[in-house]
Amino acid sequence: MTNKFISFEGLDGGGKTTLIKQLKKYLKNQHKKVIICQGLGSSLIGKPIRNLFLNQSNLSPNTRFLLSLTNMLQTQEELIIPSLLKGYIVLIDRWYDSTFAYQSDDINLDYGDKM
Repeated sequence: MTNKFISFEGLDGGGKTTLIKQLKKYLKNQHKKVIICQGLGSSLIGKPIRNLFLNQSNLSPNTRFLLSLTNMLQTQEELIIPSLLKGYIVLIDRWYDSTFAYQSDDINLDYGDKM
C-alpha cells in the first residue's frame, strides 16, 4: 500500500481524528511513510482561511464556498500531490464531501442576473 489518498468524513466528534491517528500508528509500524493533513488548515493559506471561518460570521455563503475550494486546491498542490509522488500515504481529516456538505447549501454562483 503506497501512494494512497484516504479521506475521513463523518460527524463532529465521531472519531475521525482518533481513527486517523490509530491508522497512522499502524501504518508506521508496517514501515509505511504516512502524512496527516486537515481538510482546512494544513496549507499555507488554509490556516488563515480556517481562522476567518472561525472568527468571521459575516462572510457570505459564496465567499465561504470559494475560499474552501481555494484551500483545497492549495492543499492538493502544496501537500497532497508532492507527498503522493514521494510514496507517502496521505490521510486527511475531511475533504470534498465535508466542503460540499457544509458550504454548498446557501451558495448561488449565478451572477448573470445581477450584473
